[in-house]
Amino acid sequence: MILAPYSVVWAFVLATSLFLILGMAWLGFNEGIARVFRHLWLSDGVALWLLFTAVYHSIFFLRGPYREILGDPTGVWILWGALAAYLIVRLAPTPLRNPTAGLALAILTWGWVLGAGYSFVELMEGDARLLKENPNLALSPTPGAYAPLARARFFVQMNPEDRSLVEKVLAHLERGENLDTGLASLARLELVPQLLAYYELELRRLGYYQIFQAVLLAGVLVVWGFGARSWERD
Repeated sequence: MILAPYSVVWAFVLATSLFLILGMAWLGFNEGIARVFRHLWLSDGVALWLLFTAVYHSIFFLRGPYREILGDPTGVWILWGALAAYLIVRLAPTPLRNPTAGLALAILTWGWVLGAGYSFVELMEGDARLLKENPNLALSPTPGAYAPLARARFFVQMNPEDRSLVEKVLAHLERGENLDTGLASLARLELVPQLLAYYELELRRLGYYQIFQAVLLAGVLVVWGFGARSWERD
């Protein structure tokens, strides 16, 4: 089960926008905003981050063209299931409503999301390794073998010329056709080295996203450890 860490930027932008909106609302409705915050749990912030992540994957990976680079969508459904379980804990009758249990569920889910992100990074590393060690297989119409090219077509750093060549090569491979001699030579000599460079950049970017998430998760644990439970009440 995998989840692509690309959702980190989306979640960060949405969370930042939400905090800015709340900050501006505080200027005119500080008593109302304060009342709302008094009824929030620390885990609600984690759940919101996970919700942004789930929405991102549902839009771009389950329905959009990006589903080609996700591979297995099972992780997305597990994430939605975890959010549904959190909602049950959050809305349970008062005797069963437990902020600590809610935070534990949210933290465990976020940790699983991190692990699923690293599974995606490993998948990308496998793509790069295949391109480097066996480019002929990656340029063959064998189902699944040309996945490194299919995933690379979504790299934002790729220049138009390389993207055009990737699309041209994939057009043949996805139809089950072998590349002609000229196109195969061009792909091996020019495209594959470029793709390896793009993969290096992409893997570095995904690594930064994972580190950012890990730092945020550690921050939540520190906040909770230093007394967040004292204001977690409903």
